[in-house]
Amino acid sequence: GGAAQSGVVLTSKLRSCGVPKQTYGMAKQEDGPCEEHWSNGQLEWKGAYKDGKRDEGGFPSDRKEPQVEMPPTKMWLFRRTCIYLAAAFLLAGCDDDGPTEPELEGGILALFEVAGERFSAFVTNPDAISAILALEAGTSQASIPNGRLIRGPGPAEYNLPWSWHMDPVDIEMAELTIELCDARPSFVENNLDEWINVVGRFCPWGAHLVSVDDLR
Repeated sequence: GGAAQSGVVLTSKLRSCGVPKQTYGMAKQEDGPCEEHWSNGQLEWKGAYKDGKRDEGGFPSDRKEPQVEMPPTKMWLFRRTCIYLAAAFLLAGCDDDGPTEPELEGGILALFEVAGERFSAFVTNPDAISAILALEAGTSQASIPNGRLIRGPGPAEYNLPWSWHMDPVDIEMAELTIELCDARPSFVENNLDEWINVVGRFCPWGAHLVSVDDLR
């Protein structure tokens, strides 16, 4: 009765020591000292016994330092989890859906349309911001953005697909401007060197305010 309560099952390797394939409770040594796998149903380790005595856990009383071994099924699940986590980190590091530069902040992003073509202007100039918001509210007639041209689509590439943008500080809203800086966005793009080095500014007369995003 006492032997059955311990619930200790010796592995088949102990048959080399003269012990039956499955032995419950106390085991007798027949062929001398052994070192085999022991199991109490939860942990497995290699232990040695000399006199067949057990401790309170049901293992040989003079066993060597435990060497915990994870069951094969659990080991496979652990390794698979590690692989999934590593893949997730790699995918997160390779994510290239958004802009690589910091998001725009501290101004407004105004979208304009000129003869069916659209471009954006990020504005931090307080006077220009007030003028654009007034135009959006219908309380201003100053509808022409007049700003200094800079190469590149701007921070966070907000003015793609164009390879230029307007200076967020050196910009104003006007009712009238000189004709020299009036053009469509595509004309500026196709003659960018001249517009950057000679004209210097962009002021499309036919600009129409489409939308405003307040990023302050």
